Amino acid sequence: MVVTGFTCNNNCVLCSLRPQALIHNNKSTQEIEAMLTSAAKEDLSAAEFTGGEPTLRKDLCHLIRYAKNIGFRNIAIGTNGRLLSYKDFLNDLIDAGLNQITLTLFSHKELIHDSITRTPGSFKQTVAAINNIVQKPSIQLSVNTVACQLNYKLLDETGIFLYQAGVKHWGVLDLIPFGNADKLYMSLVVKLDELSIALNKLENIVGYFRSVSFFDFPHCLLNKKTRNHPNIIFFDAQERVHTFKQIGYRPARFSVEEKDVYSDVHKRRITICENCYYNKNCAGFWQNYLRLYGESPKVQIIKKSPKI
Repeated sequence: MVVTGFTCNNNCVLCSLRPQALIHNNKSTQEIEAMLTSAAKEDLSAAEFTGGEPTLRKDLCHLIRYAKNIGFRNIAIGTNGRLLSYKDFLNDLIDAGLNQITLTLFSHKELIHDSITRTPGSFKQTVAAINNIVQKPSIQLSVNTVACQLNYKLLDETGIFLYQAGVKHWGVLDLIPFGNADKLYMSLVVKLDELSIALNKLENIVGYFRSVSFFDFPHCLLNKKTRNHPNIIFFDAQERVHTFKQIGYRPARFSVEEKDVYSDVHKRRITICENCYYNKNCAGFWQNYLRLYGESPKVQIIKKSPKI
């Protein structure tokens, strides 16, 4: 992932980057070209431009074309999607070599989405972008939804909305208590027992998609049936380390300790984690959550392989 900078046309209440990241300048065209060239030498095949909001960059088409010319086969952007509601701009990006897009829709309800982005009209533009992109067979589209107090009870309805819109790949993300989300954590966090119920309800609709990815949730929030569904991909600390390499901004969130134990700087293992099958893979629970609700979360620890 190539972090191009932190300028954004939304102001999300749960952004994990603001306001700290705003002290960093946006990368210049030359800096990003150099990062891409270095990454290409490591035989990486995919490049994703993220931010902030990369579609605000005037050089985005140039950067996509540059990545394609030096050998990247999969070229993606992570975006709020608003500017992709303009078909000509979307076509320009595709012509330059873009073939994957990940955008964020917080809810199928306009009021909820716009309340989270704190940007009136953002829902209409993001949905228009989805409608534009699904008509482009050359583009693999993924839509992410971050679970929080404002939307978690309706996650299944949001999933159905996305399926009906033609989305094939859906990502459900846990709230990262950093940046804006740290400041507003008490208002945004969902108690784990309630979050577990909402996530397991999704087992009824994951078959609608080619894949449903869960990011950063403790494994113990999913029951055996949901966890073993063939369409589900689970990104814990281990998968984060081995799947994504971030350049341009290094907050050093993940680390690998001795004996292949994976850690997240914002998480902590507690006593009940010791007997969990996923103890090494999963970094435990958010430290903010433990400080708020104590070290006895209402979860069912997985003591043996859930596939048994």
